[in-house]
Amino acid sequence: MDIPLETKLFLHVSDLITYEYAKLGAYLAIIARNKPESRLEQVAHRARELGSPDVLFIFADVSKVDECRMFVDETAKHFGRCVVGNT
Repeated sequence: MDIPLETKLFLHVSDLITYEYAKLGAYLAIIARNKPESRLEQVAHRARELGSPDVLFIFADVSKVDECRMFVDETAKHFGRCVVGNT
């Protein structure tokens, strides 16, 4: 099982890509930098509605190496493995 890691670079484009993966039944790990301003929980909920069996969402800043490692480590721990993709 491959787990796409999606970083939210361009909000609406990333959401659409996340939703397309969800429609295919993909397990997803998504990330956003700012918790108060994020729609990440809404995106995760919608992805589940569209067919993703499990969506992990994490708040972290991908410009910081330690936070990137944490995101990958948490995803691998949650799902057992991951594949990194950037939208």
